[in-house]
Amino acid sequence: MEIRHKLYPYPVLSYYSDDYIESSFDTVITPVRDGYNIRLDFLAEINNAGIMELLESGKAKIVYHLECAQTGYRVVVSTSKNELSHVIVDKLIHGRLQVCPFIVAETDISNYVNSQFHEDYRGFTFAIERGCIMA
Repeated sequence: MEIRHKLYPYPVLSYYSDDYIESSFDTVITPVRDGYNIRLDFLAEINNAGIMELLESGKAKIVYHLECAQTGYRVVVSTSKNELSHVIVDKLIHGRLQVCPFIVAETDISNYVNSQFHEDYRGFTFAIERGCIMA
């Protein structure tokens, strides 16, 4: 799954937009050989207090979409924690494994506002539906 730069009708925290100021969402993914398995260690680094609140309250989750085009392997791993490990049987992967990290709304969020919105969004609130990408 290739992620393309996309426009949303609400602010999204991403490296290619300025919807948020002084905020970031980065992940470090470390593959480790574990016998006949591959363990992926995920570490999410979130620099935005409002989004962290959503994660802590269960209104949002960190989601990793894993996909291997050659084998058809596709799975979604979700968590509300910054650190996570996930094990894959190595025969399910051949060639390249793509990993796409997101922060996704776990519930409908009405009147969403964030103190780190770009000034263009200040004074506005947004209705974020369950499943929508937030970062």
